[in-house]
Amino acid sequence: MARFVTAGELDHFSHRYNADDGFGPLRAVLRHPECDAGTALLIYWQFHELLDDPRARAATQTELERAGVGCGPCAGVSAPGSPDHP
Repeated sequence: MARFVTAGELDHFSHRYNADDGFGPLRAVLRHPECDAGTALLIYWQFHELLDDPRARAATQTELERAGVGCGPCAGVSAPGSPDHP
């Protein structure tokens, strides 16, 4: 992720990333200082199926909160299909 320097580059990568290659690179995007809330939400909603694993979900939630996504109208929204999803 060091080669990406703008929020746009991170967003572009996130749109095209294949999660079959693992979730680690997307976590790196979420930790990147230039990752914006839009990219963080894209990653969450695009890959929410992977978050059924409690450890993966907890790690990703921590990164979303760090990115400032845990506030506003999306706060507390759970993944579709999870037991606590409205």
